[in-house]
Amino acid sequence: MSSDTDVVTIVKRIATYLRQHPKASDMPQGIARWWLAPDDQATPAAVEAALQWMRDLDVVAAVPAADGRVHYRCRDDVDDLDARLEILARDPLALQPAPARRPV
Repeated sequence: MSSDTDVVTIVKRIATYLRQHPKASDMPQGIARWWLAPDDQATPAAVEAALQWMRDLDVVAAVPAADGRVHYRCRDDVDDLDARLEILARDPLALQPAPARRPV
């Protein structure tokens, strides 16, 4: 399985989890351990990439804690959040972040 496929699978599973648990919040290590299937064995880099993808789509927010660690949770200021999560849970490739523009 390629790392791109791993990230797509992780996005799909995180979106599914967040639809069922919209108030969930955790760090990447906890997300890998508790939100994903036990047999996923997701690498930290793949979880971070999936979370970044979801941040770029304004689906999750990164919230720094007082101790400097970052927790991820659903955004609560997005009107169509459930629709975005539903799309990501079905087919993450249908909703991809726009490519970053390079300065000219």
